[in-house]
Amino acid sequence: MKFDWKGIGQTVASAAPIIGGLLGGPAGASVGALVSSVLGCENSPQAVNAAIAKDPQAMAKLRMAEMDHKEDLEKLRLKEIEIYLDDRDSARSRQVELAKAGSADNTQTVLAYGSTIGFFGCIFAMFYIDTAPAMRDVLLVLMGTLSGTVKDLYGYYFGSSKPDNK
Repeated sequence: MKFDWKGIGQTVASAAPIIGGLLGGPAGASVGALVSSVLGCENSPQAVNAAIAKDPQAMAKLRMAEMDHKEDLEKLRLKEIEIYLDDRDSARSRQVELAKAGSADNTQTVLAYGSTIGFFGCIFAMFYIDTAPAMRDVLLVLMGTLSGTVKDLYGYYFGSSKPDNK
């Protein structure tokens, strides 16, 4: 079984939610170093997983570490939020700068319309076109993918909240 910091974060989140959340994000390796030092093991997801499995007090130790380092962990969490917001802002700023410069880069518009038309085309095909069962499965997969894309497009163009998985 392959272990990564995100998986360890999910395990740890029940006892130490801040640490668990940070392990799954950009600061995962840094927070992993804290976790491994608290558990007295090598700084790797595999070693941390093994330490958690063999030490019944591991979760309590991590909870104590979270309380001891709460201020630093909160700063890391805020930094992750800043990174997310900066990334989102840079995409929108790019669009604004292109408009100010009078550039005719229609890539985003073409992709947005294409994805939306494709999504509704899949819905149309599902209900009004007689397709083979294998083709219907392909349409369902395509519709699921396009559904996520259209959701992201609405988030980009109309604004959205931070994703639920963060």
